[in-house]
Amino acid sequence: MRKPIRLLLLMLIPLFILIMAPLYSPAQERAPTGEGVGELTNQYTCMIQGYTIKVYRPAHLPENTSTRQIHVETHAISFYARFPELQPLQPVLISSENLGFQSVKTHCDRNGLYIMDQNAYYVTIQNPNNYTGFTNDLGDVNLDVSSREHLVTTYNMYKQQHHIDVVPVGCKDGCVDYDVDDPGDSGGSQPPGGGYTTAEGEYVEWDFADGLFTGSGPTIGFGGVIHQPAEDLNSTGTLTGSNGFKVDIYFPFSRPGRLTTGVNISGTYLANRLEPNVSIFEPIHFTRQESVSTSLHAGDTYNQVTRKASLGLQVNYIPGRRLMLTALARGGYMHIAHSPFTLIQQGNFGDQTQEFVLVHQDELDHSSVYLSPGLRLSFLISRNFSLWAGADYLYGGQVEYQRSRFVPAGHTDEQGDYPMDALLSGQVLKQEPIESLNNALQLSAGISFGFGRGR
Repeated sequence: MRKPIRLLLLMLIPLFILIMAPLYSPAQERAPTGEGVGELTNQYTCMIQGYTIKVYRPAHLPENTSTRQIHVETHAISFYARFPELQPLQPVLISSENLGFQSVKTHCDRNGLYIMDQNAYYVTIQNPNNYTGFTNDLGDVNLDVSSREHLVTTYNMYKQQHHIDVVPVGCKDGCVDYDVDDPGDSGGSQPPGGGYTTAEGEYVEWDFADGLFTGSGPTIGFGGVIHQPAEDLNSTGTLTGSNGFKVDIYFPFSRPGRLTTGVNISGTYLANRLEPNVSIFEPIHFTRQESVSTSLHAGDTYNQVTRKASLGLQVNYIPGRRLMLTALARGGYMHIAHSPFTLIQQGNFGDQTQEFVLVHQDELDHSSVYLSPGLRLSFLISRNFSLWAGADYLYGGQVEYQRSRFVPAGHTDEQGDYPMDALLSGQVLKQEPIESLNNALQLSAGISFGFGRGR
């Protein structure tokens, strides 16, 4: 009995293999090649991802059929690059062709940025992915006119070799456009508003972090400044708030990204021709004085000038398409100069008027080093032009200068007034040293121009 059963099993095994082989074989096939594939009706190539996608009318079907097959061929990845970008590619580099110095906008790197004022290289590297595969017959005549994105999506859904890599829907070929700042797509339609689609089907807008704000060349900024001394220095009557302008230059030394660093060089000029802060000087009161007032000497002309130069570190963070947050840490040299002034007190005693010098301050000529941390927010208007506003706090150490002040003779009475004789016999103390902290808040806003951004 067992012998017939064994015989039956031996007969069934070959029969089972013959039945299952046609079902299993498509998963192991290679993409058909040669004339037997059929007529080519649509094709796109994405060099930066390293694949070509093709649509065929199968050769075994009549010419009027709507049935199509999609095939994908994997090849090396190619794009344009700059010389500093070649070294990291050495392990996978197949070839690089030096196209020479670029003085016109001809070639763009794989981020869509023009390569300008330096050599451009056409680079071919190994493709780490395997996209090669094909679909079975698909009843969709629209594949002949479909975009690359639709073909890739359809291929990923119906490919026979499911173990091979998913073909990316997005293709970052092309250059950033002047108006919309979006890289074009070589082959296929451009998604509304610009951008690209990931392999997962998610639409992503091109981010300004891809090189905007972070070009290889310097950024020059111009702005207006409001400079307000801290209470300590301002309370001495020496300096008042002043206005001016500043120029700074930023030299990046890190590659483009959301967090970049560089060197900042800045120069500031401040001037003020307003009156000094003389309200802090109280007039002296005498007995039988009917009125009292103070005023600057009629012949005085007041001028206050501050010059600053600094060097420091600039760190930029780019949270979104058009915004950049900047932290600054700078140190520098400053020079403060303002003209001398004299404060006159006038008092009426009946029919008589008495005037005397209440305060005289010498010319201030101060130089020192300073430290200045700051923050800045920039908003990109176009690829090379941005608006910014910022705040800096200045630590300038001690300021020393000389002042003369009228000191009445004698003592005050119970009401706090000096006798008339104290005025007549009073004296001016000269060379009274004054020390103040030179700290200040500086607010500024302006415009910046970027260079060397592939434009």
